[in-house]
Amino acid sequence: FLMCTSFVKAEENRESVSLVSCDSAVSMWVNTSKGIKRIRLLMMDTADGTLNKEINDYACSLVKNAKSLEIEKDELSDEKNKYNEYLVYLYVDGTLLQESLVSKGYSQVNYVYNDYKWLTKLCELQAGAINENLGIWTYSDIKEEYCQSGIEIKNETKQEEKSEEKSYDYEY
Repeated sequence: FLMCTSFVKAEENRESVSLVSCDSAVSMWVNTSKGIKRIRLLMMDTADGTLNKEINDYACSLVKNAKSLEIEKDELSDEKNKYNEYLVYLYVDGTLLQESLVSKGYSQVNYVYNDYKWLTKLCELQAGAINENLGIWTYSDIKEEYCQSGIEIKNETKQEEKSEEKSYDYEY
């Protein structure tokens, strides 16, 4: 009975919204009960790199094809960031989008200023993505910004360092 009560309470904090436009994997416009708002996914950072289009296409496809979208504010988070974006968790058909992005290696946990609701779970998922060398964790200059899992990032930089011997013998 207690589990049901806490589950219902969690859903009461969510607000159903509809998508207006998807700018990127972490920033979009939604129609809320109080009008159109620009939202930003709380604690998410997609590193710039060769996967930008793939990451944005993945997230935007999920939200555009969703049967239901819900936003939830974290009690410990500021309502907006300096860009006037509302900082939220976004649920796509009941699944937290932040979880999907982190587990695929499409985003990392960053911009953490409190002990947010999903912080531990997202750091665990991030450790799995790093361990599997997924998504952004293959970028040559990627660093784990917040979670500090201690897992070695097997990215291109380490491969390049191992093969630094370059030949400068050119034929003309």
